[in-house]
Amino acid sequence: HEIINLVLRRPAVREAMQEEQAEEKLSAAKIEKKARKMADEVAANFDSRILRVLDLILSWVFRKIFSGIRLHHVERLNRTANDRQLVYMPSHRSHLDYLLISYGLYTQGLVPPHIAAGVNLNFWPVGGLLRRGGAFYIRRSFAGQKLYSAVFRSYLDVILGRGYPVEFFPEGGRSRTGRLLPPKKGMLAMTVESFLAQPARKVALVPVYVGYDKLVEGASYVKELRGAAKQSESAGGLLKATRIFKSSYGSPHVAFGEPIALEDCLSHIEPEWRSKLQSGDESFIPAVVDHIAQENMERVNSAAVINPIGLVAMILLSSPQRAMAEDELLNQIDAFVALLKRLPYSADVTLPEGSAREILDAAARTAGLSRIDHRWGPIITATGKEAVMLTYYRNSVMHVLAMPSLIARFFRHSEQVSIDELRESCMQLLPFLKRELFLRVDLNNCDDVVDRHIDNLVEQGLLLRRGESVLARPEVGSNAYAVLTGLGRILRETFERYTMSSLLLVHEPGETAAPRSAVEENLIVMAQRLSIVSGREAPEYFDKNLFRVYLDTLIAQNLLHEENRDGERWVRCDARLQLFSQRWVALLGPDVQQSMLQLIRQPTMNSDS
Repeated sequence: HEIINLVLRRPAVREAMQEEQAEEKLSAAKIEKKARKMADEVAANFDSRILRVLDLILSWVFRKIFSGIRLHHVERLNRTANDRQLVYMPSHRSHLDYLLISYGLYTQGLVPPHIAAGVNLNFWPVGGLLRRGGAFYIRRSFAGQKLYSAVFRSYLDVILGRGYPVEFFPEGGRSRTGRLLPPKKGMLAMTVESFLAQPARKVALVPVYVGYDKLVEGASYVKELRGAAKQSESAGGLLKATRIFKSSYGSPHVAFGEPIALEDCLSHIEPEWRSKLQSGDESFIPAVVDHIAQENMERVNSAAVINPIGLVAMILLSSPQRAMAEDELLNQIDAFVALLKRLPYSADVTLPEGSAREILDAAARTAGLSRIDHRWGPIITATGKEAVMLTYYRNSVMHVLAMPSLIARFFRHSEQVSIDELRESCMQLLPFLKRELFLRVDLNNCDDVVDRHIDNLVEQGLLLRRGESVLARPEVGSNAYAVLTGLGRILRETFERYTMSSLLLVHEPGETAAPRSAVEENLIVMAQRLSIVSGREAPEYFDKNLFRVYLDTLIAQNLLHEENRDGERWVRCDARLQLFSQRWVALLGPDVQQSMLQLIRQPTMNSDS
């Protein structure tokens, strides 16, 4: 109640109340009642006694469904918490994310954060319980709600100003594909603005990677990606959730990434931010927010935990029929782990422990893999829903092998490749992978990055040097060739999506402008068609976000041009996109181009021709 009263006394809220009163022609008392009701809807009602109750409940639940919660890099987090206010910015893959993070912090003696939760979770009896555990609620949209926006912003400012740790999910919703979603920047912008109101505070933003051996919501995600409506959260749904006690879900992983000092980001983007702030110039804030949003997502992925199921999924899905001889699978597990050990993706990445056999057995227990006995040796396979979910686990960790996968892909249809040509191609293609997969790659130092990965592949015998300037693949039929081929197939669906999108854009709208919304719709329709024809089970073929990210990157690379017409965005292709699309075709083979061109059978878009 004290905090709500503070919120309602804020100048921004009083001003919004006066505007609302003038528009609605209501009394001041009624407007204040309305504002108080909004603040009550938003505000947490933190109660330490409830934390002890939740500790008992969650300890029992987690023992029933998990084989142990794994926390990573807690020591660094403890050091940061000693002298900084913490703002947690986790990946979002499950409703269990916020429970696991708060529970993990509580067990480590750290204060659980106030959590920005979707208002959809504010239903009886969960809403009140979470509220007393530190949850505060946020509506999906603030559009046209000036008073609510002022109340929420002021509430966030009050709790940040009081030094409470806060948590929000920058993706805005749970990922249905396993990949990180493009970050939404509203909450981050409010956090930055709150800090600038009291810039003497020391604030650290903490990226958090959350991963699962087996996802509780897996079955519903598969349905939603195929077009089923998302089920609203309710007490009835909560009762149905008791079915989870019939399964084992392995171990969830919570990895705290390298913290981001907020004042360092400000100084990086605008060295004179303090003097500009004093003069009333806040023009640098959007650039700071953009930088932090990207940096956080890259650091989330840098803290990835490569669990057994993620590693095995990358390998098994590289086989055309999602089936592989057991000895070949074990060999590739050893090879992939060796690659990651010799040249780690980052200092914070966690690799699976144990032998290849132990890694495979651990994955098989949670993923529902099938083992078929055969006279020439056992075969490991995945079918049905289990195969679809394997793509989810692969997608959550595939970024760690994206660079070697890109390089390996060039040898799919070529026995040898010029190193200079390889560097040039990677330089052109990497911006797309970096933006979609939030790769921790310095594009300004691309040649050195490529060379380090080439050296690693050569050291492992997966590529061979032919003089100073040429690389060759191993002999066809060798174990090394099988590993290189599997490595190149990790990003196959991604490259297929890029190829398909580029060819369709060149075909239509081409260099004639068309509404971007129509272009996006046609890309998705074609992807769905390709999925059916090719038998692909990749969930990213149904994810609108990925097509939007690809278009945004084409625009950033000046391969696609965007303009505003009467409030609607229109796009047209640059003449260079035709040539650029052949880069993607080269990674897949000429037969792919022909099959995709045959699939381009969509209605003509409304253009300005």
